[in-house]
Amino acid sequence: MSPGSSRPDGQTDLPDHMIGYWRDNNDPATANWPDPRSQVDATWDPKERKRVIRYLKSGAKYAGSFGYSRCRFKCGIPDWKMGKYDLTDGTFVWPEGYPHYLLVHHVKPPERFLHHVRQRLASRPVARVLRFISNLLRRPGKTARGS
Repeated sequence: MSPGSSRPDGQTDLPDHMIGYWRDNNDPATANWPDPRSQVDATWDPKERKRVIRYLKSGAKYAGSFGYSRCRFKCGIPDWKMGKYDLTDGTFVWPEGYPHYLLVHHVKPPERFLHHVRQRLASRPVARVLRFISNLLRRPGKTARGS
């Protein structure tokens, strides 16, 4: 998968729904993609970072590639641990190794993605309660009080 390409005006045409794809100095097609070093934020709330990492790891496989990714920080993590799949939540797409950047290098995702994740996570408890009540009400001879 080759998301986006460089443009002469210096802007990236990496689609907005794709996050965690980085510039590769050996690939001119990625020349205008972001450099992960520009997205490091050591002050980012560690609790939110943990929630976002869990969220990213729970993505569904979207597409595969012919090889493994590599860490752009060259930290020594084996390429196979960076993965070879793109994951999705149905709205955004990211490389399988994206959580590594958040965990080890304190890369902070774009605010549009964080907003999306906050909304998604905030709606989960409500959905669980509604499913629980719905399941209770479907059981023969049972009510929400359990009688």
